[in-house]
Amino acid sequence: MIYSLPRFASLVLALVLLASAPIRAASTPAKNNPTAELSMDQMWGTPTVLPSRESSERVALFRDGNYGMFIHWGIYSHLGGQWKGQTFYGIGEWIKRQMKISEPDYMAEAKNFNPTAFDAREIVRVAKAAGMKWIIITSKHHDGFAMFKSAHPFNIVDASPFARDPMKELATATREAGLGFGFYYSHNQDWTAPGGNNGPKQNADGSLASFDQYFREKCYPQVKEICTQYGPLNFVWFDTPDTMPTSRARTRDPTRRAALQPRRLRARRLPKQGRHGSTAAQPARPLGDLRHDE
Repeated sequence: MIYSLPRFASLVLALVLLASAPIRAASTPAKNNPTAELSMDQMWGTPTVLPSRESSERVALFRDGNYGMFIHWGIYSHLGGQWKGQTFYGIGEWIKRQMKISEPDYMAEAKNFNPTAFDAREIVRVAKAAGMKWIIITSKHHDGFAMFKSAHPFNIVDASPFARDPMKELATATREAGLGFGFYYSHNQDWTAPGGNNGPKQNADGSLASFDQYFREKCYPQVKEICTQYGPLNFVWFDTPDTMPTSRARTRDPTRRAALQPRRLRARRLPKQGRHGSTAAQPARPLGDLRHDE
């Protein structure tokens, strides 16, 4: 499915406006049912802004221009909520997991993903005309498909006929227009990489995959790529830390190295701080600057 640019831009704008209203999960899993899946709110944690960051220069773009465009875009966009004659009515980027699409079937869809109507400058024009001050886009969502050129082969440049790096084009266009720019990156969940949370449990050779392996071979190198190949970033947005230990985020988050992105803000969805984001009795030291909903 390929949208014409005016339709695509209008759709993105409509989604941004709808997303500005607070939406909460209708229900939460029973406390006594350990197999129940967590709601989005439980995976995200409580929305807060750290008082020490609120008045800082880095926060100014979001404090004074708290209106921007958050784009979710990937193979799931091409599927358009349809899989083998069935319609998926949930969150579009979750179609792989919710429709139980196998890793080989989903990864094969990259060959059909060719968004030739993509125009970074038109997207930026629509955002700026609407009064938006920044754009954040998914560089990799939970499906594991990188929307940028990466050393890992499952990416839009190497695995799709599009063969362009739209993140580089959008980063350039936003800066030319004077807008802020940042990346979303799913660091914990990866449904197609062995060892990623909710992903394959075994490697191609049948050996057991581990989260440490996924972090070492894919996540950490890709976060370093988005932090070094696209110029200055205003924001790096991580997501759904779930059961990821705080120690992993502290030692393996490349954005903590000031030399990489000294002016970036970082969403506080890096580690699990307690069961669902924080603990009342013994609060952990937060690892990000902001925590709030998309």
